[in-house]
Amino acid sequence: MHVGLGRGSTSLKVEDLLPSQSYYFIVRGVSRAGKGEFSEMLGPLKSSAELPCAPAPAEFEVLGERSADLLLRVPYSMGPPVLQASVKWERISGPLAKHEFDKGTIAAKAHVASREVKVEFANQESTILPVGETSRHRLFGMTEALRRTLDMENVCFQDWDKLGHDPIPVDPIGKAYKVFIDGLRPGSTYKVKWAVCTRLGWSAWSTWIAFSTEVGKPDTPEPFLVSNV
Repeated sequence: MHVGLGRGSTSLKVEDLLPSQSYYFIVRGVSRAGKGEFSEMLGPLKSSAELPCAPAPAEFEVLGERSADLLLRVPYSMGPPVLQASVKWERISGPLAKHEFDKGTIAAKAHVASREVKVEFANQESTILPVGETSRHRLFGMTEALRRTLDMENVCFQDWDKLGHDPIPVDPIGKAYKVFIDGLRPGSTYKVKWAVCTRLGWSAWSTWIAFSTEVGKPDTPEPFLVSNV
């Protein structure tokens, strides 16, 4: 990078570095007479780790009457590995049985209105997703520059994610987990969001995304009551 410095200035603030990455620096002076020689290399200097990025909204693979299969695309961790996720969903609308709402307020009871579950990634099998054909599924974890680096270091494609590096931290790294949630109600609309956690703390929540469960068959009616014969 070329930087113009004021007379007598001997320092420069380098910005937009990736968190928890090692960098090397060299410098040389440039004047009207030409370019000087480069200094000796300084480094490696490692940038500080940060909280992970907010993840992309959850995606739905299967929607049933009372359950859903979610696909959670793990964001760049900003340093320490992602350890777990928290998935929260809330009911928006839909039919309820008598025992599922409060008779005084006509509102859904707490266990029906919303739920939150923790997912330990250490106990879950992950999937390395390929680059998709649509913008919705396009991933940026494997770039040409990163591929060349892996080739030079003799790292196979299956092991590239173990390096913990992604040049574009706002996008998914290609690693995803499938999560099953149940206890939903048929013919109802919900919204769901999720966040990830490293040893430094929790990321911000993803944006809410709404979904609807499949419509089910009616429940078995209560026995007939005969008043007059």
